Amino acid sequence: YNLVLHPIHPDYRLVSGSKSASKAHRNPKYSTVYRKIGDEPWVELAEGLPKKDAFTHYLANDPNHVDVFYALNNFGLYRMETADEVWKEVDISWPDGNLGERSYFFAVREE
Repeated sequence: YNLVLHPIHPDYRLVSGSKSASKAHRNPKYSTVYRKIGDEPWVELAEGLPKKDAFTHYLANDPNHVDVFYALNNFGLYRMETADEVWKEVDISWPDGNLGERSYFFAVREE
């Protein structure tokens, strides 16, 4: 659904996906993230991310920290450092009412 490359090591790729098109958009929803490095096979990289009932994750890299990526879904915003490859929820205001809503984009900016 969405692909993002490491800004310095483009062989490090993250992609969001679902089991099928209907699982990405209709109940029961399911979404996950996969990683590929070079010629290695794709592996699921979703520890810490909600997958069940999640719309597909939108991915972005951090413009200020080359080894940091973000994933956004209807549960909130998640951050991952390539050193530990575990997604951690970012503490932002995210109303519970957004659980049924799909986000279509987001931007990471310098503060």
